[in-house]
Amino acid sequence: MLDTSIRMFLSSNQAIAGASFSMTGVAPVTPAGFRLLSTCFMTNADATTSGARRRRIEVRTRPQLMSHSSVAEYIANEQRNSAGGLILASDTMLLRGQNVLDHQVGAAVVFHECVYALQDASGPRRVAEVDDEGAAHLAEAWFHLEHGNSPTNLPEGMNGDQASVFADLTSVFAIAGPIRARRQQPNQPVPVTQAERTALRQFVVSQGYRRRGVYQNSGIRRGGRAHRIRDGAWN
Repeated sequence: MLDTSIRMFLSSNQAIAGASFSMTGVAPVTPAGFRLLSTCFMTNADATTSGARRRRIEVRTRPQLMSHSSVAEYIANEQRNSAGGLILASDTMLLRGQNVLDHQVGAAVVFHECVYALQDASGPRRVAEVDDEGAAHLAEAWFHLEHGNSPTNLPEGMNGDQASVFADLTSVFAIAGPIRARRQQPNQPVPVTQAERTALRQFVVSQGYRRRGVYQNSGIRRGGRAHRIRDGAWN
């Protein structure tokens, strides 16, 4: 099942285990954080237990609700139509198909989207759009670097797409490489310098994101109330 696959992916994938950084404006991106986040992705069988009602991120394959180029998308806040009808509940991970995690490119995008979920799980709070997006792109590039990939030498995606569609990530790989090279201890996040943060922000703006936009993270819901990751544990 997809939710089980994502749990295993976040808790045991070696590339994720190697990615760890801290940056001003966002919650630390660490393997420990993703292991905690993985507990939100519960199986349908778990959904009948009281434990599943505590925290849950739903996983759905709904390509018709995604942009054409997306293979994964995290929904932090509920989406409604013009009549007020619920389209998507908050805390939902959309996947284009059942085999997204079977390919490194797709898995990297899922990891990218899980950075948003990690930030959401660290809420409720407001996060600058350029920092949230910058952290997610940095994590995605780091994931590829752990696999020895580059922007011009990525494996095929789930639909056979070649790396040319990711050519705009070249500058992010150039930022991620030196940050990753400073890693000394697996459990110690690498600090992102202010210059690197600025470079990430500039990249994000070049991709069409708002320079002064703000994301409102609501926290992972539990019984109508938001709960969050703090100090390495759930509150």
